[in-house]
Amino acid sequence: MIASSRSATPRMLALATTLVLAAACNDDTGDDEGSACVPRDASACMPLYEPTWDRVFEQTLVPRCGTAGAACHADTSAIGGGGGFVVGDMTSTHAALIDHGFMVPGDAACSELIVRLDTDDDALRMPPGSQTIDEPERCAVAQWVENGAPP
Repeated sequence: MIASSRSATPRMLALATTLVLAAACNDDTGDDEGSACVPRDASACMPLYEPTWDRVFEQTLVPRCGTAGAACHADTSAIGGGGGFVVGDMTSTHAALIDHGFMVPGDAACSELIVRLDTDDDALRMPPGSQTIDEPERCAVAQWVENGAPP
């Protein structure tokens, strides 16, 4: 009996965490403190380029995230590759963003991809360090996600 309650505890904790994170995106209190979302009105910004998957992939993800030897998501051995997001070809990269929960099509403000690009928290921001992505480029990615993130 003790063994089954021990194995249930991590599952219950994971379920509780998932529910809390899901609720954060639906919080209407206006209090963003501790929220899994960021303030982002994708329709109110001016994108650097046309917000299509081809452009997001070629102009932001490949050069900023997936360049071998210089990026966190270039392959599974890279710093960010172990989390399930590796920039490969267009089809597998798009699938990884959705399948691993990094992007919620139609909800830019609560998509982890946008949260990580827009956050002021140095420990969470992507890309890390001082090489942040400018607002017009982040805007293009956010508009693509907000428009349903079509491949």
